[in-house]
Amino acid sequence: MRSREGFTITEVLIVLVIIGIVGGFAFMQVGAALASSRAQRAASVIASDLKLAHSLAGRQRQPVRISIDTANRVFRIRDYTTPSTVYVERYFHSAGEYPIDVMQVTDTSLLVYPNGLAEGGITITVRALDERRTVQMTRAGLVRLDVP
Repeated sequence: MRSREGFTITEVLIVLVIIGIVGGFAFMQVGAALASSRAQRAASVIASDLKLAHSLAGRQRQPVRISIDTANRVFRIRDYTTPSTVYVERYFHSAGEYPIDVMQVTDTSLLVYPNGLAEGGITITVRALDERRTVQMTRAGLVRLDVP
């Protein structure tokens, strides 16, 4: 009797099905981790830019305006006296540096004064897939990043 070499088609198919199932679970986990990372990174950048707006206003001794375009997901810090001067411009849409799916704000425009105060507080919520992060800034310039 000859010894058998190789595998049967049934054995190969069973191994391929097992690899497919394990790969599917791994793909779902990687997708969730990427969404969490994108939301966290975008929220961290927004928090640091809000602090930067207060710093710029104090250094230049003139107000700066924070403007947020939620439809296009663009965050800008502009000079108050010459609005064409843009200090920071961040893109959070799918082709931008920090892609997220949704950006919601309580106020789309906010003035930051050189004395360290702002016109009011603001809350910015970013979402990538099911991951959501919230950045809050008080009128006094305290910035808080909420992580669920």
